[in-house]
Amino acid sequence: MSYRNSITLDWALQFGPCTGGPEWFQRRGFVELSIFDLYEHFKEDGLLKYMNWTLCRFLTPRDRQLYTINAALSVLHLYEERFPDDPLPRELLILAGDGAKRDNVKVNVFSEKHFSIPAYYAAYAAYRADLAPEYAEEGVMDAAKACGSDVIDEVLESFCDYGMGLISERIESNEDMSEVIPMPPLREQFFNLATAVMKTAKNLVGGDTVIASQEKREERMSICQECPFLRNGRCLKCGCVTSIKIASETERCPVGKW
Repeated sequence: MSYRNSITLDWALQFGPCTGGPEWFQRRGFVELSIFDLYEHFKEDGLLKYMNWTLCRFLTPRDRQLYTINAALSVLHLYEERFPDDPLPRELLILAGDGAKRDNVKVNVFSEKHFSIPAYYAAYAAYRADLAPEYAEEGVMDAAKACGSDVIDEVLESFCDYGMGLISERIESNEDMSEVIPMPPLREQFFNLATAVMKTAKNLVGGDTVIASQEKREERMSICQECPFLRNGRCLKCGCVTSIKIASETERCPVGKW
């Protein structure tokens, strides 16, 4: 995935934001802003939670994970002081930092109470942040909450500063700065979905294989996770939900990678 040069309302709306952000954008009379100018305006208006939301959709999947790892690491000690015999959060952050494949790691969820502890969830979210922006958004917010309600804004600003630094590094190194590829039109997405359903139904009626083997699904997902056309669990070329598409024996990659 590549970075945009600017933020527009249309860009934000494709991710289904809460009404507060778009209303603020329109109320301020903005049409298009650089990510850096947007950050300054959010800081001025005390709306850093909106900046966190934006960063979690603006950053590439790997940078989104690094952004969340940074936040989780800053509060990990709070969890370890309370549960000194539980190594899982630290192990998750190490795996996230190494970019480990989740298929090879078994994560034990102890109980709901662990997920209710902000510092624990921040580590878990960092482990999965490259899969979807929602993990990163919630993980960073939980890390800020773990520091105490009286310093949330201050801590969140430090987290956002780190995220902006990741963007600056990409720009300075002249990494891909082309526009983020939009989803195909809804009509095309519906057509692709209908075609997939028909192929699956044909195989089902003919007694042929419908579900791809575990090995094939893992191979396909591995390829998809490295593809620049993957965004938030969906393919930018066909609009399909990747986890569903790879499981169908009849499906094929729209750009011929599998």
